Amino acid sequence: MRIKFIFFLVGIMLFTLVQSCHAYNNCGIGIKLFKDHTNNKSFIQEYLPNSPAEDRKIPLGSEIISIDKKKTKYLYEDQIYNLLNGQEGTLVSLVTKYNGKKYTYDVRRRCCYEKEIDDVVFDTYWKQIVPINMAYTSPLPENITANVSSRYRKEIVPLYEYWYLRRFNFQSGYHMCKTYYPKDFDICIKDLVKREINRTIQDEQVRINRLEYERQLEKEKNK
Repeated sequence: MRIKFIFFLVGIMLFTLVQSCHAYNNCGIGIKLFKDHTNNKSFIQEYLPNSPAEDRKIPLGSEIISIDKKKTKYLYEDQIYNLLNGQEGTLVSLVTKYNGKKYTYDVRRRCCYEKEIDDVVFDTYWKQIVPINMAYTSPLPENITANVSSRYRKEIVPLYEYWYLRRFNFQSGYHMCKTYYPKDFDICIKDLVKREINRTIQDEQVRINRLEYERQLEKEKNK
C-alpha cells in the first residue's frame, strides 16, 4: 500500500512539472522580453536557465530585429512571443543587433526545460509589496540601457535597479525572520511586510512628484 502511495505522489509531481513547464513557455526558446514602446525596440532582457536561448549563447540585451524574416519593430510583446513559440523541435530564426552589429541565430524550440524555482513562501509576501510587473525584475543589461529611448532611460531603467535592490533587501529581512520560532516568524514577517508596503507607497509618491516637477520644468524651458 505504501509503495502504491509513493508511486501516486511521484506521478502527481511529474504531471505538475510538465503542466507548469508547458504553461510557462509552450515550445519556445525561453527568453523574457523588454519592450521600449517609445522607439518600438524589443530586447532580450533575460533567459531561463538551460533554455534554448541560453544554449545558443545569445547575448543578453540583444535587440530583436526580426523573427523568421518578420520584423518586430511595431509588434506587441504577445505578438513577438507568438512568433517565438511553435512546434517542439522546429527552428526559429532570429536576427539580432548587439553593440551595433547584426547577428543571426537559428534556435531549436523546446517545450520543457529546467527553470529556476523561487521560494513560494517568499513570493507570497514579496508580491504584497512589489508591482506585479516588477516582481522578478533584475538590472537591465548594458546594451538595453544604451539603446532605449531617453524617456525609458530616465523613467523605466531606474525602476528595474530600484526593485532589484528592494528585493535583495527584503530577502535579507525575510531570512532573518526565518531564524525565529514559527509564532515569532509570523510577527516578524507581518511587521517587515507592513514597513515595506509603507515604503513602497512613500517612494512611489516621491518618484511621481519628482517626475511631475521635471516635466513642468521641461515645459517652461520649451516655452
